[in-house]
Amino acid sequence: MTKHVANCLAISRQMVLLVLITGLVACSSERKTYEYTVIVSGGPSGWPVWVEEVTLNGDRRIPGGAISYGYDQTPPTGGRIVIDPAPVPELVEARWFSHREQKFYEVSLPMPEEFSETVAEWFEDYPTPKYGHYFIVGFSGKGQALAWWRASCRDCAGDEDSGFAAPVIDESRAEAANGDPSGYQAQVQHYIDKGVIPAPAR
Repeated sequence: MTKHVANCLAISRQMVLLVLITGLVACSSERKTYEYTVIVSGGPSGWPVWVEEVTLNGDRRIPGGAISYGYDQTPPTGGRIVIDPAPVPELVEARWFSHREQKFYEVSLPMPEEFSETVAEWFEDYPTPKYGHYFIVGFSGKGQALAWWRASCRDCAGDEDSGFAAPVIDESRAEAANGDPSGYQAQVQHYIDKGVIPAPAR
């Protein structure tokens, strides 16, 4: 074998090894995805909100809209949004309008450090499709936010474990944000007329 051929073979082996290593790194960096539903709650009673936007992990947008209930329930409840399998939420960002205060709020909620490992354990203990998993985020008309996780059995009987609900973030204070409340005046008046919120003091 000539020296030139030997060098070419050595280079080829190095390139193959580099491709394999790159592939392994890419696979290891891909985040595992899970099947779960997002629930967006608002309120509490008498404190309706309009959730303008919710973003998970900086890139997955979740619809919000008008929500006037669920925040003060245990576990919180609200509108359900079915999403494609997704990684564990690590960061929740949201912006909403409080009709009663006529103020905007924004919040950035990082999940606890070991939340991904905890969720992985929950899926092992409560596997799909027997159990449905729900990531619950709540936004209060008083400028607070929370997060819960819930697993609920879809077809359990007798002594079978029906699931659980656990707070992830009990409550976090949001920041007041800039915005023009005039765009919400029709909604505000609707809630006043219905007796949901009091008329503003003159």
